[in-house]
Amino acid sequence: MTAVKAYISSVSPTCKRVFAALHYKDIPHERIEIDISKKHHERPTEFQRISPHGKVPAIEHDGTVVYESTVINEYFEEVFPQRPMLPKEVGRRAYARDWIKYSDSQLQDLDASMVHGVREKDGKIKVCRQILSNLAVLDRELEGKQHYFLGEELSLVDAALAPTLRLVPLWSRLIGDEATWKQYKHVQAYLDRLAEHPSIAAAVNDTPMDVYEGFFGAVLVQGMTFP
Repeated sequence: MTAVKAYISSVSPTCKRVFAALHYKDIPHERIEIDISKKHHERPTEFQRISPHGKVPAIEHDGTVVYESTVINEYFEEVFPQRPMLPKEVGRRAYARDWIKYSDSQLQDLDASMVHGVREKDGKIKVCRQILSNLAVLDRELEGKQHYFLGEELSLVDAALAPTLRLVPLWSRLIGDEATWKQYKHVQAYLDRLAEHPSIAAAVNDTPMDVYEGFFGAVLVQGMTFP
């Protein structure tokens, strides 16, 4: 089986979801960095071919092209069965997918809107406050959990949540709403546990926070919108 060819931006939270699965499953792969500041037609021809929307991450493997981070991770789960990241039991798998969907729609999609979609600074701050508000349901769900989301082993739910959750304390500080973040004691404890996992430490938390501080300062303090 050939190595996975992954087209990525090394600091992108969506790409870091994929990095977490690649690291945990020890999947052979090659990373091709894509400059997302360039317009789609200025990017490598090979990337244009496999990523019709010009988004990262995108992968090519044994003639199969997959894009969208959660779909890529599901592909890894099926093709690379070592160290499974979803439960075998059908009901538990459905539970996991429900929370991956939550991570997409209630956190990551709003992050993308805040950075790339909404143009006005006030609108960006409003989206950021919505992300903070959406954490309330996650905080309730995490009550009583002692390890990771599904138990003692890392799962695709953790891979989906970890990159965005790591940024929330920074966002709350930049918009002057640290009080809301501090209410979520169970989310904070979960984030601390995630930080101790070798795959999250190596593949998600490897980018220094000051990199994100500069970027999101431009977004939430200066009101900049990125392509």
